[in-house]
Amino acid sequence: MLVTMIPPGISRCWHFLRRPWDADQKHRIKADGECWGMKRAEVHRLLTQSGFAVRRETRFMLFINCLTIAEKASA
Repeated sequence: MLVTMIPPGISRCWHFLRRPWDADQKHRIKADGECWGMKRAEVHRLLTQSGFAVRRETRFMLFINCLTIAEKASA
């Protein structure tokens, strides 16, 4: 499984900054239960609870975003 995620604070700021020139952001309303990003520990916890094992992580986009590679854990 591949997961990319940015931290919540950066996500909120990014959506706010993009709003003036991004039509999708102007009309987009955050739905109940939707989050503005997750911290690495939360991504790891959700993957582990779902039966996945984190195999590798790589940061990109100025080390802000994180690509997490996980695979189904062995039985």
